[in-house]
Amino acid sequence: MERAPLRQTDITIAGIRSPLIEGGKASAEEAVVFVHGNPGSSRDWEELAAQVSPFARAVALDMPAEATRSSSLALPERLDTQTRKDESEVCQDATCG
Repeated sequence: MERAPLRQTDITIAGIRSPLIEGGKASAEEAVVFVHGNPGSSRDWEELAAQVSPFARAVALDMPAEATRSSSLALPERLDTQTRKDESEVCQDATCG
């Protein structure tokens, strides 16, 4: 199966930095979003994201608890509705990468 190269970067939402793996056209209006289990990380999806990337945008990011596990950044007790809305707008506007 054809594989496309992936881009690795970070995304910051509500002050929380998280690793992001992305493939395909960043300007695409839709994306396949990969969410890892617990425990796990965005890297769990590298192989599949690379296979999806030739025909669709693929996005895999670390969930906040995983992203902050190795950092000194304190995770808020909960992410409110506005935070989730902000996250959705960021990815929808193709600025995740």
